[in-house]
Amino acid sequence: MGRYIVARIAAVVPVTFGMVLVVFVLLNVLPVDPIQVMITQTGSGQAPSAAATEETIANIREELGLDRPLYIQFASYLGNALTGDLGRSFRSNQSVTEMLLEQYPHTIRLAFAGLSVTIVLGLTFGILAGLLPGSLLDRGLVMVATLGIATPTFWSGLMLIFVFAIVFPIFPVLGVGSVKAMILPALTLGLPGTAIVARLTRSNLVAVMQQDFMLTARSKGLSGRLLVARHAMPNVLGPVLTVIGLQFGNLITGTVIVETVFSRPGIGRLGVDAILQSDYPLVQGFTLALATSYVFLNLAVDLIHMWVDPRVRQL
Repeated sequence: MGRYIVARIAAVVPVTFGMVLVVFVLLNVLPVDPIQVMITQTGSGQAPSAAATEETIANIREELGLDRPLYIQFASYLGNALTGDLGRSFRSNQSVTEMLLEQYPHTIRLAFAGLSVTIVLGLTFGILAGLLPGSLLDRGLVMVATLGIATPTFWSGLMLIFVFAIVFPIFPVLGVGSVKAMILPALTLGLPGTAIVARLTRSNLVAVMQQDFMLTARSKGLSGRLLVARHAMPNVLGPVLTVIGLQFGNLITGTVIVETVFSRPGIGRLGVDAILQSDYPLVQGFTLALATSYVFLNLAVDLIHMWVDPRVRQL
């Protein structure tokens, strides 16, 4: 077990390094001069003379170290990132790290709300369909789950707004802090994961219920609820928990769309604004924050799976 934990933690290091390298390279090969963007964003709107512009650009490039070779720039960026320094925004001149930390709690709350929808609805629908395979309820839930997977998040969000905020004004579209304002964004974010969890739970439960040990337990007179709770679900939850954990990573990245559709604060909305404003340091920090969150969530899922499944603990 100890070797498994060490191996999983050690695997995070090269993956994280690779993500930092990819993000850095992609933003540096774009055919746009970040200094020109910074001058445009922070300038007064009046075009300076060509000589003054060239002199200003050269001074800023030297001050920021952008005149150095790319490998030296990357080493400097990596060293600063390890200390939590992701640079400063071209737009506001604020620390990128501080801007992300200010918005990250909003994203985490939304992601946990979406995860709650995924777990509660996904497990409920999956168990009901798995206990009644081939029934009308089973076929209906499978059809709804398929539609949930196929429907784009932005479309389901707009439809929920149209139905529950315009046609039937039950929930508010805008607002932060109230439970009612969180319901529609959480449903939008959690429904695709709900469909995946429901289908996986249903298929695993159907397979487990046909195993020999389940037939033996049933022959001993165990009731249906006890049979499912004590013998079936521990065998079903292992792979389901893994998928739920991976869905949580998808929820973190999916907040980019949901926060934009519902005009909610968070790093997703912050990242979209940064892209539209060509704020390269903020785009770089936003992308790195999402990627790092996904990697460490996967690590947490692996460790939880090891704790739940005794077969993994023996590796």
